[in-house]
Amino acid sequence: MKIKVHDIPEEGVTYHPSFKHDPWFGELVKIFDDYRAGDPVSLELQLLKTYDHVLMSGRLAISLYPACARCLEGFTQDCVIPIRVHLSPALKIPGGNAKEEPDEMEDEGFFPYEHDEFDLVEVLREILYLEMPLRRLCREDCAGLCPRCGKNLNQGACGCKPSGTGSPWQALKNL
Repeated sequence: MKIKVHDIPEEGVTYHPSFKHDPWFGELVKIFDDYRAGDPVSLELQLLKTYDHVLMSGRLAISLYPACARCLEGFTQDCVIPIRVHLSPALKIPGGNAKEEPDEMEDEGFFPYEHDEFDLVEVLREILYLEMPLRRLCREDCAGLCPRCGKNLNQGACGCKPSGTGSPWQALKNL
């Protein structure tokens, strides 16, 4: 969804999109492979403009069903992702076509835009990618799977005998 900066009113604009009325919202939610259709999701978003800069703020609340990184069991994870981004026009180097971003724009939370518009879905997609954890655990003390038989150790011990080899790092500890 393209937003023209000059079309944002002085008092700002607020979005509360829905799947039914805003097709771009469905496209945004598709980035979550572990989102199940019908599970709760909501986005509150406000755009405020000062001259040619835009402050985007709000939050995305979504219920996901990922697989645990240790035991591979699916679990429900309710996420609330804060959104706070400053959008500024991209700067051009005099005498060239290359764009240069000031050092402060390299920080997350600053996004350049061109030609008085930005793609709302692309900006939100990048924010969500940065905010989502890489490893999701069903619980902090998840025991994972037995490396020999594959049993979920959260459901109890398996019948495998411990390997007598010890740690693979033991040789380094002896140095």
